[in-house]
Amino acid sequence: MEPVFQLVEVITPNNYTLDVLEVFLHHLKDDPNTLPPHVASTRIGLARFCATQGLARSIQNCPMNDDSPVRQATMQALLSRHERILTWSEFMLSSPLVEKASKDHQFDLRNPTQICMILAMLIDSGGQLKAAMTSSYLTISVFIAAWNIRGPKGEPYVTFEGFVDRCQIITLLLILADVPSSQQGLYDALFDISPDCDKLQDLCIESAIARLECIKKLDKKAMTTQLRAGRPTNFPSPVDASLRYIQMLNWGVVVLTRNPVMRNKLFRSNYPKVLMEALEIWLVKRSSRTVDRTYRWTGWQTVSEAFRSHLEDQEDRCLTPWRQQPDLAKTVLLKMVDGGLVSIVTEALESCSSDTDRSGWPTIATALTLFKAHLTYPAVMCKVAIALSKLRGENFLDVKLLHGKGNEKYWTPLCTDVALGKHIVSNEPKLISLCDNLKCTDDSKRIGKPKMCSGCHAVLYCSEACQRQDWKEQHREESTSALGEPLILTMDTWILRSCTYNEYPYIHRLQPNSVELPLPRHYFDGRARQLLQEYAQEGGYRKGIRIVEGFYVFGDREVFTMVKLQLEPERTNTEPRYKLVSSVSRVG
Repeated sequence: MEPVFQLVEVITPNNYTLDVLEVFLHHLKDDPNTLPPHVASTRIGLARFCATQGLARSIQNCPMNDDSPVRQATMQALLSRHERILTWSEFMLSSPLVEKASKDHQFDLRNPTQICMILAMLIDSGGQLKAAMTSSYLTISVFIAAWNIRGPKGEPYVTFEGFVDRCQIITLLLILADVPSSQQGLYDALFDISPDCDKLQDLCIESAIARLECIKKLDKKAMTTQLRAGRPTNFPSPVDASLRYIQMLNWGVVVLTRNPVMRNKLFRSNYPKVLMEALEIWLVKRSSRTVDRTYRWTGWQTVSEAFRSHLEDQEDRCLTPWRQQPDLAKTVLLKMVDGGLVSIVTEALESCSSDTDRSGWPTIATALTLFKAHLTYPAVMCKVAIALSKLRGENFLDVKLLHGKGNEKYWTPLCTDVALGKHIVSNEPKLISLCDNLKCTDDSKRIGKPKMCSGCHAVLYCSEACQRQDWKEQHREESTSALGEPLILTMDTWILRSCTYNEYPYIHRLQPNSVELPLPRHYFDGRARQLLQEYAQEGGYRKGIRIVEGFYVFGDREVFTMVKLQLEPERTNTEPRYKLVSSVSRVG
């Protein structure tokens, strides 16, 4: 074995020849599954060295010019032996003999990092070799084994030795997912209808979670030791490396869970929670706002991508799964909040400036917008309010907590939504009374079955008296125009777009100080404008007036409601109490 080790050390672009490559390929010519037991340990150790470091040095020192005879001969030799290389790679990750050989060599021969690196290098070589590698089922088998294999202590292989900006196992996955033939092979292996595939899907998700758990356990000192191995200078920051790893892992998980069945499994697992826990540790607890300032943008970007990865890739259709499975969406959001999402968001608003951090702020703004847009679930708003109270005290609305970073326009609407949403939930029996009569009085409000206009089926009233009064006041003229499926113009200054009613509750959160509305396209917009104008004219937030949105299911219809609330000063010694002044509802 010693001469082979020495050969690897002396290879350079100047002395590389095809004979060098043939030395390494020679030790991979036999079928590993037919090795005699008495020589298996020695042969396995030598074959692994040749299949990883030997091939890597050969490819790195081979001429890069495609017209070079040496390069052409090298690619042809690799192409003719690619099946044997893959067979040995699979054998290394699955055979019990390799585990025994590892003990004999005092080196873990089952570590898949270098194996995946070599396969990625072979595919990146292009041409016929790439086509052959990506069309072989063995390549898919090697990746799946590398993703799920566990080390001697039962943990997945997560290492930062030689780490530059990527994990080699995830890199191989992303390469395979980018080629139609290997992408199809990967999905055939994972998404076939069989009990074995069902177990494999669960195992892949468990492995993703286990990788995040490993990242959580690592500290800066341990990571620095790994990153510095073999290179005393120019090694990445631990914060940079960990956040890049988490981002790449999430990319890989998105690729693996494109199938709806597996995506549902992912959402119901602890992955959303553990992902946020890992991000919180490296963004909030183990990073410095000054030293690691540049590296932290990767973390903020991953938060934004985490929202989108639970939706669909195409922006215009990204809300479809949430509309179809609102309970599942709520479950995912609750897990993200449990994992530390609120801590991550507040850290972004406290440490980054929307005025000065021009290059990185759009990433944070996107994450904040998505977070705010999905706060439509009362249970989520309550949990966010509790988290904010733990982090910043009961007075979490105070903008002084932002240290003058200029992010008040994000913080105030977000916290107002959360605080009022929690209040609405805790006082629902007293406050929720559907009535589109803007002159409905406190005495006439009732908790009971709402009355619906039989003409347009679009407005609701708390009593027949309110229905008659509103008919005389305005609904007689607008009943006809209330029919159909209109466009509703959003009134949120964060997202300026028009959408259908069915989309509106999922992308829109109200910003009460936005009172400059376009001309109404539907009666609902006219009534909403009236509420907002009243809010501005009567003193708004300073006078204890609140405008709140709500969304829920009424039978088989969807109801979107906007309500105007007035703070009752005499109850300020306890949790603030509000009385319902008026409301506007729209039935889909």
